[in-house]
Amino acid sequence: MEKFKETKEDGRWIPVAEGMPQKNCLYLITYENASGRHSDAAFYDPDPGAWFWDEEETQKVQRKILAWRPLPAPYQPEQ
Repeated sequence: MEKFKETKEDGRWIPVAEGMPQKNCLYLITYENASGRHSDAAFYDPDPGAWFWDEEETQKVQRKILAWRPLPAPYQPEQ
């Protein structure tokens, strides 16, 4: 599990085979469908262990999710 923690902290993509998020939050995802691989943002809810396009959890992601990563920190202009 230490490898998972290091990967999460450095902002790289985490394959779903290595683990899923532990918090109900918005994440970047890479998914695959008939037209190829794509990136988007989706909400993950550990209970029931599903991805949703919306925070209200009414639109379940019906695509094969390959990997995820936390959102990066917001832009901060240099001072």
